[in-house]
Amino acid sequence: MKNIIFNKLRKFQILKLFRIQLGIVLLLVNYTCDKSSGPNQTQDDLMAVYPNRGNVITIVDYSTLDFVKQIIVSLPESFYIDRMCLSSDRDYFVFIASLEKPPFSSYIVNYDVNNNAIQNIFPIGLDSVGAPRLTAAYIPEEPSLIYLYSHNVGLYSIDFITRQIDLISNECDQSLGKLFYFSSDKKSLAILEQHGSEPAYSKIVFYNTLSRLQNFQFILNQNNLDSIQIDDLAFSDEGEKIFISIRVPQMRDVANYFGSYDLERRKLYKSSLIFPWSLNPYYLAYSPKRKECYLVGAQDKFYIIGTDSADYYLKAVVNLTGKNPSPSRILVRPDENVAFVSCVYSNFVIAIDLENRKIIKTIPIEAPYLMVLL
Repeated sequence: MKNIIFNKLRKFQILKLFRIQLGIVLLLVNYTCDKSSGPNQTQDDLMAVYPNRGNVITIVDYSTLDFVKQIIVSLPESFYIDRMCLSSDRDYFVFIASLEKPPFSSYIVNYDVNNNAIQNIFPIGLDSVGAPRLTAAYIPEEPSLIYLYSHNVGLYSIDFITRQIDLISNECDQSLGKLFYFSSDKKSLAILEQHGSEPAYSKIVFYNTLSRLQNFQFILNQNNLDSIQIDDLAFSDEGEKIFISIRVPQMRDVANYFGSYDLERRKLYKSSLIFPWSLNPYYLAYSPKRKECYLVGAQDKFYIIGTDSADYYLKAVVNLTGKNPSPSRILVRPDENVAFVSCVYSNFVIAIDLENRKIIKTIPIEAPYLMVLL
């Protein structure tokens, strides 16, 4: 009798253990599957369009200007996705996600672009990161390395494959934002530090990319020497200067400006160009082939600035028909013949023919903001 009871008990325990293991397997399946629609597509001539935050990525063919597919990154309902970047080798979308309940613990999620699936999700040991910024590190030997900055927790390097997490700086300030920029050859990294406390100003800290944000090379506008705030910047192709969109604190609600820094002499050039005041940043992009900068703020104007002379000048203005006041990013196509402008509150991306200075297509996309080439 004891043997019969023992055998029944053992069978019950084995069955219970099997159910637990099955539950774990199913949970992991949820973490490694997604609901992306459409067939796999090669990465030729594709760009990804992403909202300011969320789990939906729209893939567009930047040559034909056609919609290709939509990717929905599926996580449990207890998570929300905050920010995204593309890995150095362009093989992964990398997200920071947080739990929706206190203490709002944060996780890194990496999505395999080629296989259309979440590859990994893991906690990073940080809570309440706020509004983080992510970028690939662009170190060839470490393609899975990214940088994360938040004014709540500081600056970190994170390897989303090995899960190595290192604190670079614990500088935390609610009024301090840090944005990452790379030169076209990815050899130089600039961090735009935006200090919001009065007097508000910006400085730019330069690093060799391979330094892993150790031992900066030099700083522009240190101690607010030039008395400016900087909304956005772009490296020239030759790397001898950076172009900047400028706001002057004393001219708030009046005007915005455009200029550049000579990186060898480390001198500011503030052009005579004046643009309507924009509460949203004037974002910019640069075309080395055309020797032009493109500037767009909250309004419905796309400004084309000639940079082929010592005195920058306005070459043309394209009206962004239907654009509601909102922040807009700019992406220049690799052949430099077309520029894309994201119109967040209008739910479309505008494609502009840079040769003929006209809109050639409006691409419907919900709340588009960030645009990256695949």
